[in-house]
Amino acid sequence: MPNSQLITSSIKNLNFLKRYAMHHFTITRDQSVNPFTFLNALYVKANEYCADFREVAIRYNQLIENRLDVNITGPEPHIQIATSETGDTQVIFTIFCPTVRALEIEQQLTADFMSMWFAEKKCANKI
Repeated sequence: MPNSQLITSSIKNLNFLKRYAMHHFTITRDQSVNPFTFLNALYVKANEYCADFREVAIRYNQLIENRLDVNITGPEPHIQIATSETGDTQVIFTIFCPTVRALEIEQQLTADFMSMWFAEKKCANKI
């Protein structure tokens, strides 16, 4: 970090333990589809992909929060809808998951999102 930048808030190291990670990824699409129509379905899919390690994730989450005295998102998946600087729709995912499974879960959720997005777009074009 350059010396000329002013730090106005505390810095937290979010690299907790090597086995689990807070994985963030964003999908950006145009404005032709309202992602709020399938947001609940995305939550169902995210919880489905995280179900097999949920109990361990809860314990790790509590351990990390107690040990580092920080509040972290999780262990439940979090999905946020936003817009980019150019007005495109962004869907931002935050998943607390095993480090080795992060990319796999990202790809599964991206595939689900794209299927839902194209299905919604196809329905919108028929009207």
